[in-house]
Amino acid sequence: MARKPILLEVIAPILERVGLCFTCQVVLTDAGLDRGQDAYPDEWRGDFEATLGVVRRLSQIGGDDLMVRWSDPRSLRGLYLSLRHGVRRYPTFILGKGERYVGHDAVPALASRLEALLGRKGGYVSEDSAPI
Repeated sequence: MARKPILLEVIAPILERVGLCFTCQVVLTDAGLDRGQDAYPDEWRGDFEATLGVVRRLSQIGGDDLMVRWSDPRSLRGLYLSLRHGVRRYPTFILGKGERYVGHDAVPALASRLEALLGRKGGYVSEDSAPI
């Protein structure tokens, strides 16, 4: 019998350019409103890319035993999760039924806990390939 996947909720802003449907993208482009990710400050783009990298690496650790849901705090679901878990800083990662990890500094602890829950040992490696 297969084990139920562990849920990882990621609450972090998603840049508007990412994930737009094809129709919306065509309308924005035709209206001359599509400025892409360049419309965002470098700090926002950097945070988004760093969070995306963290999610990719955690997905490698978890494989099929990890289900990731990313919610923008400006969405209804993101607002609900932020209120429910008392989130005030982003990114915030909610593992399982409520273990909260806030910010990129908490990612090594999150990875260790995920490995422990899955019974795996591999060591989390940061984006620069240096062990954390």
